[in-house]
Amino acid sequence: KPEEATQVFTSTMPRAVSSALCVDLQPDQQSALNPIDKGVLGVGWWDVECEDDVPPWKEMKKRHPDLFQEFEVDPLNWQFPGGERYVDMVKRLESVLIDVEMCTHPVLIVSHITTLQVLLSYFKGLPLEEAWKLSLPKDVVVEVSPTEGGGFLTKDYNLASSEGYVVALNSA
Repeated sequence: KPEEATQVFTSTMPRAVSSALCVDLQPDQQSALNPIDKGVLGVGWWDVECEDDVPPWKEMKKRHPDLFQEFEVDPLNWQFPGGERYVDMVKRLESVLIDVEMCTHPVLIVSHITTLQVLLSYFKGLPLEEAWKLSLPKDVVVEVSPTEGGGFLTKDYNLASSEGYVVALNSA
C-alpha cells in the first residue's frame, strides 16, 4: 500500500512554520493555530520563561499574583489584559478541528503550547477547564488516532532532538 501524503497545519508564527519545513512538506498556515494572545501580560518574559512542560504559570503567579488568582478561579473565561480568553482560543480552534477530523490521511500539527494543550484536551477527552495544566514536553510528538466509538487514542513519542511543539494526528 503506498504511503499517504501528510497534511501539515501550522500557526502563522515563523518558529512553527520553520519547524514544519523540517519534514519537507508545505505547511498550511492557519492563524487559528497561533498561541493565545496574552495582550500586555508577558511582554518580554513569557516566551523566555516558558522552559517547562507547561506555560510559565509559576512566573505569572510571582509577577502578577492578583491576576493569577483571578485566572485560577475561571481559567476558561479569564481574559489576559488586552488579549484573549482560553474560550476565545477554543472557538477559533473549532475550524481546525473540523478540518483535521475530516482528513482521511495523516495530519501533522505544529503549533504552540497553549494551543496544543487545548487540542490535546479535546482529543484526550479532558475538561477544557484543565487544559492550561496539561504537560506537553517540547521533545515529544503526540500521535492521535481515532477509535471506532468516536473517541481518540493518544501515544507519546519522545524525540530528544526535536525543536518546538508538535502534535501528529493519524486519521487511520
